[in-house]
Amino acid sequence: MNFNDILNKYALLPQVKTIIDNINNKVDTNIEGVKASGKSILLASIYKLTLGKFFVIYEDSDSAAYAYNDISNIIGKDNIGILPSSYNTNKKRKTIDVSSEILRTDALNILSNNNSFIVISSPEGISEQLTNKNNFTAQSININVNDNISQESIIQKLMKFGFEQVEFVYQPGQFSQRGSILDIFSYSFELPYRLDFFGDNIDSIRTFDISKQLSIDSVNKISIFPDIKVQSNNLVPIFDYISKDTTIVLSNRKYICDQLDSIYNSILINSNTKTETAI
Repeated sequence: MNFNDILNKYALLPQVKTIIDNINNKVDTNIEGVKASGKSILLASIYKLTLGKFFVIYEDSDSAAYAYNDISNIIGKDNIGILPSSYNTNKKRKTIDVSSEILRTDALNILSNNNSFIVISSPEGISEQLTNKNNFTAQSININVNDNISQESIIQKLMKFGFEQVEFVYQPGQFSQRGSILDIFSYSFELPYRLDFFGDNIDSIRTFDISKQLSIDSVNKISIFPDIKVQSNNLVPIFDYISKDTTIVLSNRKYICDQLDSIYNSILINSNTKTETAI
């Protein structure tokens, strides 16, 4: 039995039909008795049947990561995102985690531009404020195969958004130029892009391996984003990105609310401590 067989069986359950009816009628629903990966299968089944918008909050970052992997394996990664915390909390001192920044940027891009998605997060992920949606969209560079655009015009935009020109890209926020080739490492994808130009026409776009410099996949269109933390102005909560027709799913409502209260109180304590130190 494969995942499609499992999803098809879930689709026949009367409970699933009731949940979908409640979603369509905007009725709050409490679901009990679903454990572990069963939550991911149920969510994937409902998503496949509705092709709706789902923002899902799990109890913690580990649970969110497991759910993201489960759902991606079940239905693929298209329009499936995860919004983790920007910070590496495994160390005594919080530091920015670049891989998490890439995932956050991709999730915001999905929330901003897609009519059908699942984006997964946690209390830590949703507690961070973000640059507002208009700024985020304005900072993107959308590029398609066969676009008529010069390398120099793209480079000017990259420089404006704080990208660094290097000989070979190896981390997000960098680009390199060699003849008809323009390599760009965006903050919205785990691999860099290689744009091959024929004059001012984009002949191909490929992802590639930074160590071997070998192509991995061809793509037809990409969105380039800078480091949104550096570019942040007019900070807003994540819910400013979430449209009214999005279904919000809480894995454990009481626990998540308690965690958010704890995070908020911790921020207040740290803020007061810094103020007292300054005085």
